[in-house]
Amino acid sequence: MTRSGTSEKAMSRFTAATVFVAAVWGISILGFAGFLDVIPKLYPRHVSGLWGIATMPFLHVDIPHLLSNTLPLVVFSVLISLRGNSRFIEVTLMIMVIGGGLLWVFGRPYYHVGASGLIFGYFGYLLMRSWYSPSLSSVVISVAVILIYGGLIWGILPQGRNVSWDGHLMGLIAGVLVARLSSTRHSGNKR
Repeated sequence: MTRSGTSEKAMSRFTAATVFVAAVWGISILGFAGFLDVIPKLYPRHVSGLWGIATMPFLHVDIPHLLSNTLPLVVFSVLISLRGNSRFIEVTLMIMVIGGGLLWVFGRPYYHVGASGLIFGYFGYLLMRSWYSPSLSSVVISVAVILIYGGLIWGILPQGRNVSWDGHLMGLIAGVLVARLSSTRHSGNKR
């Protein structure tokens, strides 16, 4: 394989993550411009808030909110995508559904928006993947995530009304569950 063929294959590994992050930015910007006021937001224990499970990561309050979520979203998306587009899509959808579902059931009665719940889910997934599916690469990634982003853990503690700490907590729980579920599914495929 030529050098350009190798780089094309590596780039295609990150296609889903690139499209996802671009969608988060695009939809958020449309929201800032007022074009998406009709999109439902996650509101716990209200039927209309159920749609927010799918829309929450794409909606942000303002540019600083979007910017604060972008770097960890990109870093964690790239790390998960190292195992391919299908793994990234699977992990992302499972964390969104489980974390959003938990938030809808147990969250405080406020509107919840932003990708931070998903980011905490990625954080939990990357940390626990080395526990449930140990390999040199998963351990190295877990250690790097702890060293660089370990301070995120404080985000699950109760904070002001404008911070969805309960969304962070539910995302983290979802990420741990997804790491466990993924290890069971993928180890079963190898038999």
